[in-house]
Amino acid sequence: HPDRLEADKHMVEQHYQNAGYLHAKIIDVRIEPEDNSNILTLVFVIEEGDRYVINEVKAPGNDIVSEQFLIANIPIRPGQYYSREMIANTIKMMEFLWGNLGYIFASIEPSVQVDEDKKTVSISFISDIGKQIKLNKITIKGNRKTRDKVIRRRISLQEGGILTQGQMDRSKSGISSLGYFEQQDGVNWKIKR
Repeated sequence: HPDRLEADKHMVEQHYQNAGYLHAKIIDVRIEPEDNSNILTLVFVIEEGDRYVINEVKAPGNDIVSEQFLIANIPIRPGQYYSREMIANTIKMMEFLWGNLGYIFASIEPSVQVDEDKKTVSISFISDIGKQIKLNKITIKGNRKTRDKVIRRRISLQEGGILTQGQMDRSKSGISSLGYFEQQDGVNWKIKR
């Protein structure tokens, strides 16, 4: 299946790029049939290139949060091998940190500067936090077993208050534990601006 083969190529490249091989890529895939059988051997020809180490990590802060706070709370550190997966995890972590401060629509852009001579990378995570979001109204849908006030007791969010990711997560967990909603669908937030 050509589509599966493309997906496998992508997975192999990603594996190498998560282990520090910034420029790793599959340059060829050979399909070699075995004699007198239905078995095929796939040979992925990999050009892994050099291994890169993270030299510097920056996460510029602002008046609300310092760069030291952001750096202390993200998983990526100088001295580690370059990893696309680690960069993605750092973006998620920073979005969660800003979300806990009420900036639930924060956007994080990584900037990767490569030093080809030293085989190092410097990474900056630029935060565009937007505005702090306040909760206007909570509407409960999908409940047919009990009154809304029973569910609202489990919600730590306050209408008119700052909307934070932590409160949303705690409220979701509290509502789920009631057992009033289908487990298949679960409890989900639909946020409308």
